[in-house]
Amino acid sequence: MTTTHRDTQNHRGVMHPFSSTTKQFIAYASECNDADAMIMDMGCAYGNVVNAALNAGANHIIACDMAQEHLDVVKSDLATENLSKLSTHQGVFPQDYSFNHSSVQAIHASHILEFLNGSELMAGLAKFHNWLCPGGKLFIVCYSIFIKELDNSTFKTEYQSRKISNVAWPGYLENYNNYITIEDSEIDDLFPSAFHLYEKEILESALAQAGFSIESSVYLNGRDNGAVEYTWHDGREYIGIVATRI
Repeated sequence: MTTTHRDTQNHRGVMHPFSSTTKQFIAYASECNDADAMIMDMGCAYGNVVNAALNAGANHIIACDMAQEHLDVVKSDLATENLSKLSTHQGVFPQDYSFNHSSVQAIHASHILEFLNGSELMAGLAKFHNWLCPGGKLFIVCYSIFIKELDNSTFKTEYQSRKISNVAWPGYLENYNNYITIEDSEIDDLFPSAFHLYEKEILESALAQAGFSIESSVYLNGRDNGAVEYTWHDGREYIGIVATRI
């Protein structure tokens, strides 16, 4: 298990230590061990979750990432006996991915929803729903609007105004750096200018629209679940959701 953060090669933040929701995915992977069972890690970065899922007993995992450099590390770090259980796919989610209907039993999507606008999010959830078998599970981890970086009146006032005006995606910020309270050029280099943060109720609604039922939806304490330290605030830094394809 990774215990430190590792910068990505594609300006999409860092690879995080395992959250409790990610650990649930790994535990579920141990049940997906029959010959035809496939699971997926979308946005796998350097593959720590991939490795852990295979070591837990997963029969086959599809590792997906937009950076080929990450996927090369995934393959190089796997034990020889696990290489035959791995497939890799490089591309930008959701537009570059297409898998067979009802072909996957579980999907892990950790820290990729932050990089999608509203239409991309809904397109991505629709694809997840299509790929999952009936009863298959989607494990989501993402940052919430309650991170320390956004603990300022400018963001809070604008966010509430957007909600009152029924803006569909009030946490989508086209220029994230205009709102954050931390001055650190290294942070600027880690992220694109646009960033999407959520309240869990907004994600729950989006998942329901996409045809999922919610098994669990919670705010997670970032300090205990691998969030970067400058986001730690009131214990609601992460959202962890497990949803089931109906």
